[in-house]
Amino acid sequence: MEVYRCEELDTKRQWPRLDAAWLLLRLPFPVPGLSLADDYTPEAIAVSTQTDRDVILVLDRSGSMNEFSSDPAAWTAAGPGEAFHGSRWRELVSAVDVFLQVLDDSPLAEQVGLATFSNWTNEDQMMSSDYTGIQASMDGYTQAFTGGYTEIGEGIYVGIDLLIDPARARPFASKTLIVMTDGIENTG
Repeated sequence: MEVYRCEELDTKRQWPRLDAAWLLLRLPFPVPGLSLADDYTPEAIAVSTQTDRDVILVLDRSGSMNEFSSDPAAWTAAGPGEAFHGSRWRELVSAVDVFLQVLDDSPLAEQVGLATFSNWTNEDQMMSSDYTGIQASMDGYTQAFTGGYTEIGEGIYVGIDLLIDPARARPFASKTLIVMTDGIENTG
């Protein structure tokens, strides 16, 4: 059996870098005895590219987000000043939690930031691979839900600023802006 040598290690991911010549050598069959052949030669080469991603969530926290979502019976009052249970806002918080968990489980290096809008727009969380700040910001709005009008355009503007500002964004990462709202712009 021949010994195969990998090329230098990629310092960022610690994965072996393989070139086409290395891949086309005769390789030992992975499960001996399963085939008449003891080895095989690959017929084709595939290349997979993974890119890091910068994501900005631009979320609506206007008054209509505190109305019932899909089940009017689940829409019940919470504590003083809190977003109602069963509201669109609480469902959005749950959806963002699931989204962040998927990103956290991903092998890629995603950074996520948060901007929210109603009558005014906030840069709630700069891009980071630690998503606890996003969840804390959203929990803060849930506990003190003030509502307001829907100024989508300003929310998008602030989201784009967070996404492309060279002091905040990584120049080599793919950029994604996710806007979540329940309505149309009615101010601004």
